[in-house]
Amino acid sequence: MAKGFKISFHKSSQQACLVVNKKRIYLGKWPNWPGEPPARVVDEFNRQVAKVAGEGKVTRLKVESTLILSELAALWITWARGRYSNPQTADDLRRSLSTLLVMFGREPASSIGPRKIADYQKRLAKEGRTRQGILKSSSHVRQMFAWATAQELIDPTQLVAIRSMQPLRHGAIAAPESAIREPVAIEVMRATLPHLSATVQDMVRIQALTGMRPAEVCELSMGEIDPVSWVYSPAEHKMAHLGRRRVVPLIGEAIAIIKRHDAGDGSPVFSPARCVDQWRDEKRAKRKSKVQPSQLDRSKDDPKVAPGDRYTTNTYRRAIQRACARARKLDPTHPTWSPNQLRKLAAQSVADAVGLDAARALLGHADGAITRRHYAVLDLDRARHAAEQLAKVLS
Repeated sequence: MAKGFKISFHKSSQQACLVVNKKRIYLGKWPNWPGEPPARVVDEFNRQVAKVAGEGKVTRLKVESTLILSELAALWITWARGRYSNPQTADDLRRSLSTLLVMFGREPASSIGPRKIADYQKRLAKEGRTRQGILKSSSHVRQMFAWATAQELIDPTQLVAIRSMQPLRHGAIAAPESAIREPVAIEVMRATLPHLSATVQDMVRIQALTGMRPAEVCELSMGEIDPVSWVYSPAEHKMAHLGRRRVVPLIGEAIAIIKRHDAGDGSPVFSPARCVDQWRDEKRAKRKSKVQPSQLDRSKDDPKVAPGDRYTTNTYRRAIQRACARARKLDPTHPTWSPNQLRKLAAQSVADAVGLDAARALLGHADGAITRRHYAVLDLDRARHAAEQLAKVLS
């Protein structure tokens, strides 16, 4: 390629361009950017270069990629928003890339290799991230470059180099280890319930009874429940993009809870808007003094913030955390816990009572190793009893 000349992309006009002496020369539309530019664009590029260089004939020039890392990240996040039904997934990917973009966002995407990713990992450690958090963010970076390779945006050898990096073993980086999140104790869960709204109380109960993921509880609707077998099969769940089917059997109290909250219009069973309406009705019913006509309904026609028709995993988690804070006013030792610990409680209870494979089936895991590693651990009491018996045999 002629020295000093390269083809670029102008985002606002969606055109290819050539910049010469700080002057932009437009070459025509580039609709499939960052893919290969159309032949007419390359022809115009060559013609303009020949003209600027003062050459008498058109010389074929190699078009170099000018894709920078921030542009690659924007393309990948846009793809992820269309690929994953849960918008939180794309947000998590974007957060994983934020520090990398601060460090190298204006550099060519082709310049990112193992050394720069290692520097990125060290920066995350300085920011206070745990080793496990750094591993997760690094895996997102690898996913981005794998996608870019499949889209022919980068050289495949770059992905090979990035994947050659060894995972961060314990002690390999100056970063703290993530604390092991234990199942919430049943006593703690029960002590928290009185400080929750009636709706969130039932969300907690049904999650503890079924081992659902928090997102599955928030999205629960009658439209995805077989009314005969009472099996909940959400269309969208964590592993839906892999073609796996998720089935959650509902029995006893879980069915009663759903019937109590179902509005019959196909909306999610648990609704913040209906929860607020119920709370207002209860307050009016408990009121002892006569209500003035002007006070019957003080809600605004167009409030700035209105309750939605469904809970999100964030609003569900915050409701529990606020309830834990209220419980601590009565008991300073009351711990803060999260909805995921309810799933761990269900897994551990089933594993101890029935076995690990039953816990795996309840949680919807394809591999029992995942259940063992993250949810159901060995029963310490049983292990201690086994050790005592062994000591008796050997004594």
